[in-house]
Amino acid sequence: MQPASDVPCDARGVPQLRALPTILGKLEEPATRAAGAHCIAALIDGTSGEAALLLGEYMRDAGVLELLVRLLGGEQDERTNCWLLTALGNAASDVVDGNASTTR
Repeated sequence: MQPASDVPCDARGVPQLRALPTILGKLEEPATRAAGAHCIAALIDGTSGEAALLLGEYMRDAGVLELLVRLLGGEQDERTNCWLLTALGNAASDVVDGNASTTR
């Protein structure tokens, strides 16, 4: 599955940081939640270095991690839950975000 067509991606197919508001909107809506979960997982997985630090900081400050945890309790398919778990796991990884210890 490719990220949603209305989410700008880089040459590798990874959603761009500027797409985060669109991705979060997709997560909030049940009809687009699967696409949003895929996009947030791909964004976190494909972001590194300074961009990953900024993404991690934003996600902590904006309550995105709490949103992902809350969504895990919802009624969606296993694939969507897998992407949500992937996003949470990578967000808590020092490999992705050097400041992830503040996430755990």
